[in-house]
Amino acid sequence: MKINALSGQKWTEYSSCSVSCGGGLRTATRICQNGDSCEGRSDRNQTCGENACPTWSSWTAFGECSVTCGLGEKCSKTCDEGLKSRSRKCKSGNCKSNLLDETQQCTETVCPRWDEWEAWSICTATCGGGMHYRQRQCIGGGCQGMPMAYEPCNQDACDAGCSGPRDVLFVAHYTTYMGSTFADISAFFENIISTINVEPSDSSIRFAFSFFNHAYIEFFAFDWLNSIDEYKWAFSSFPPASGNANYIGRALKGAADTMTPAFGKGRRIDTVGTVVLLTNAASTDEVNEMADQLKEKVDRVIVVGLGYAFGQDELAGIASSPTKENLYTAEESSDLAGLVRTIADEICSTELSNPSDCGRAGCEQECRAEYSGATCLCSRGILNEDGKSCLAGCIDADANTIRTPGESWEVEGMFGMTCTCLESGDTDCTFGTYDFYNYGGW
Repeated sequence: MKINALSGQKWTEYSSCSVSCGGGLRTATRICQNGDSCEGRSDRNQTCGENACPTWSSWTAFGECSVTCGLGEKCSKTCDEGLKSRSRKCKSGNCKSNLLDETQQCTETVCPRWDEWEAWSICTATCGGGMHYRQRQCIGGGCQGMPMAYEPCNQDACDAGCSGPRDVLFVAHYTTYMGSTFADISAFFENIISTINVEPSDSSIRFAFSFFNHAYIEFFAFDWLNSIDEYKWAFSSFPPASGNANYIGRALKGAADTMTPAFGKGRRIDTVGTVVLLTNAASTDEVNEMADQLKEKVDRVIVVGLGYAFGQDELAGIASSPTKENLYTAEESSDLAGLVRTIADEICSTELSNPSDCGRAGCEQECRAEYSGATCLCSRGILNEDGKSCLAGCIDADANTIRTPGESWEVEGMFGMTCTCLESGDTDCTFGTYDFYNYGGW
């Protein structure tokens, strides 16, 4: 058998290296001619690419989050959402650049920030300078700045709306059946004093307080107490009530006496005098004459009717003119709080009566000078619509009409009561005999 030899046959060129770095092989080959049984290898290998491959260093630790505190404040730590990054170096060779750095979203603690300011608190004083404050909450902790803010308030002088000397008498109906209602009544008068907020003195406002049921009882006089704190103490020290009557006429007479200047007591001369009367029932006695006497002594009478049992016309006759500025009502004792500011303002706006107003009023019969000007009165008959002249006649409130002098009429529902209008304008009413057995079909 003839053996062909590969020796002497031409090798091909070496192939490309199997790797670019780190050690590899490349191959060359030759072909057996004249058969397939040539001696020797048909390929040969050669090492190549022995240069070191490029390697990455270890990743560095992630850096701090890119975001800082909110609202432009400097913070000692990062907060809210942002990015953090890390990097590595190419230790040898040419590393791909897009693998040099790596970023990652990050969320740290909530940025410290202030919530909205709350509303201002109530001023510590109604006049003369007080303070009020507001506060805000820090969200996230570590906010810079103050959580509270303070500002001065009500800087006007305390006598700005209630200047000059004034004597104010409070008169309140006080009975055993009132219970907790009187606590609201007492707070009503105390809060009027606090709202006016003027310390009593010889040159400023002074207060007195009396209550009544069957009698007029002076609780404290104008010259007894010398500060707002002492007034507050007095209102917390009421004696228990005794009696359930409602003699408003007696109360008006007592008030007139209290408001009469006498040996350094009572109302001061040439001083604005105001009476504030509160009742929750119709009077047991006659009030018209005593109301006129009181109005002669003071500049203004303000009346407050509480509940449902008082007489509207009766209180209108007691109050000064105009009625709409001097007669107030409250259905519940808790409603009195809503009248405090109004009554306080009315007290402070009252001016001294000017007797010369009556000389210009043109009243037909009588005149009374009040804070609001002259008020014409009729000693006989009733006041005409012009507010100056007088009409001969009597007012029949039940029938809502005017009776002429000499006219008589039966009062409906009063079982035999007959009234006659007198020439003086007064009404004379008497009870006659009445046949009850024939009433209603008996």
